[in-house]
Amino acid sequence: MTFLSAIFALYPEKLLRPSLMSSGCASSNQFQNDTQSIGLPTENLVNWNGTVSHFKDDFSHYSQNSKVFEPFDNLTNLEINGRYENVKLSSESYAGQKSLSLTISPVTSDNVMLSIKKNLNTPLDLSRWSKNGIISMWTKLENRKGITGVGLKIGDKNNNYREFKSIKNLQIDLPNNFDIDDAYPDVILNSDIFGPKQWTDYWLNKGWNYLFWKADRPHFQEFGTLDMSKITWLEITFYENKEVSKQEILLDDLRIQDGIQENDNALGGVWYPPSNEPQNGVFELDKFSENTYVAKLLHIPETQYPGNNDQGRMVLNYATPMNFAMKTKFMLTNFPKNDLERVNTWLKIEYDFDDQFDIGNSWFASFVSFEWNKFGLSAFRPIEKDDWEQWDPRNEGVLGTSSNFTPKENTPYEIHLTVRGQKAVASIYEVSGGCLVPRATTRFTFPGVPRQENKRYPFSLETTGNVKAEIFSVEINEIP
Repeated sequence: MTFLSAIFALYPEKLLRPSLMSSGCASSNQFQNDTQSIGLPTENLVNWNGTVSHFKDDFSHYSQNSKVFEPFDNLTNLEINGRYENVKLSSESYAGQKSLSLTISPVTSDNVMLSIKKNLNTPLDLSRWSKNGIISMWTKLENRKGITGVGLKIGDKNNNYREFKSIKNLQIDLPNNFDIDDAYPDVILNSDIFGPKQWTDYWLNKGWNYLFWKADRPHFQEFGTLDMSKITWLEITFYENKEVSKQEILLDDLRIQDGIQENDNALGGVWYPPSNEPQNGVFELDKFSENTYVAKLLHIPETQYPGNNDQGRMVLNYATPMNFAMKTKFMLTNFPKNDLERVNTWLKIEYDFDDQFDIGNSWFASFVSFEWNKFGLSAFRPIEKDDWEQWDPRNEGVLGTSSNFTPKENTPYEIHLTVRGQKAVASIYEVSGGCLVPRATTRFTFPGVPRQENKRYPFSLETTGNVKAEIFSVEINEIP
């Protein structure tokens, strides 16, 4: 038995109880010092069956996979229909810090355009995406009626440019039912091993909407010979007809990245959305400080994509070990403003996440519940699969699966989780000046919920409802 194995055998919860350092506080680096973390993920970090042996991800090595065009956090060099006027910033945003606020006014004819042109302060090198990629943006609408589509152009200093196929917003009054084949268009995404994927019934609706333009042929038309290494301007166009009403619209976080599916996304395919569909989770990578990156886990609002229950998920492309220690550092943003907005609002760090059968409804998890102000452990598997039941914070009087905990917005936390078969212990710490300040701990032995050694499932992070998560790092280590 190695020294490390002996430590784990004697102190199976050591990773949840970091040692007090000379400064008098628990160090946030203690976890990796106590384990044999050996760097970025490679094939040497997984067992022959694809199960994690050692894994550490701080997201810094994905920086080349995406680039922000325009965060909409300043008003310089911005033209609206050729004029510098009627623009302001809003403190409300979906993915960025601020958003651009514009007013759409009623018009008297069809085929009217609201054009937003931005001249970039520094040319962007987008040559990585000369032949493929995805350009995305978030927009908030008050009324979908009369907005028939959204277009995009990018150009260089010689006014050569690409015009991408416009996003269509079909103007019909029928309800958009996810499970019924109706007139709303299905946007074909890239294929996977099971065939083509699609965004069923794509539309723009009241509230926040995810826009994306395909950056590969035949989804754009080029005028002149565009120098993709020196992009100097962009233009976003909202197409309107005479049914449009006066309203404020917000534009947030225009960016380009490798893709939005499993093998071609901002996180290099190491993480992916379940079922290879962005409707199940959107990932955006941003630089947080000089040497720190965050992976933003965002969800498509149910108003735009009916049927997804406002859930965003990022799944690790490796399976979870039977016995392991994990820590995840994160920060929560966009807090729900009132109790009604906190219903069904969670952060879940899940293991044995089944991303094939009834996605999102088969897992064990450590969770933070905003609705119940709880931190705890839970498990769920749908009744039609294995006749399992759900354990959640409403059962704490019977099962003791949770502790009282109310998180703070824009505050870094770490969740540490140690799992041995059916037994799990989880703690949440507030990160303050490099120290870990304990906030809540819970433990549970799951009854009647067998984990099978010969059938391993992935690790997943999930947000539900209005809250959004910025993930700084994830580390998982198999233990004896």
